Amino acid sequence: MENKSREDFATSIHFLRSILDKATSFSEHLDTQLNILIGVSVAIFAFAATKFGINREASLFDIIGFFSAASATVALLAIHPPKFMRKRGQAESLMYNKKIIEFESPLDYQSALIEVMRNNEHIIQQYASETYNLYKYYYRPKRRLYKIARNLLMLGVILSLLIAITNYLHLY
Repeated sequence: MENKSREDFATSIHFLRSILDKATSFSEHLDTQLNILIGVSVAIFAFAATKFGINREASLFDIIGFFSAASATVALLAIHPPKFMRKRGQAESLMYNKKIIEFESPLDYQSALIEVMRNNEHIIQQYASETYNLYKYYYRPKRRLYKIARNLLMLGVILSLLIAITNYLHLY
């Protein structure tokens, strides 16, 4: 019976690890999207900045330049969200880097790990805390800022396109 219990617990740990890995993967994928958005936004801003102040088309380049700069700024904040967006006084698991360095020595951390490992429910609680915190206080703020940055860039492109079309129609 003891062997069956160990197998069940090993399966539970595998399941919990896969949930944690998925959260980490989502965050890494979002970072990749943010890096692409930053690159595109900065490139558009750089191009628009070379056109600032050109007669009739100035408003087109001013708008796309402003929105692309705003998009890049918000996307940069999303790479590492500001503390007020991600820190709410939540309890941290023993897997969290800042929790680990709070221990005076590796032996103190080892003792805390051994204490947790004595009870399967405590292990599950540590995984649950880490996964919950990762999704709620790290991934969610990053995702929110990514959406804002993406929408800012899209708004700038759409407004610039509308101005370009209006300018074109006024020519003819």
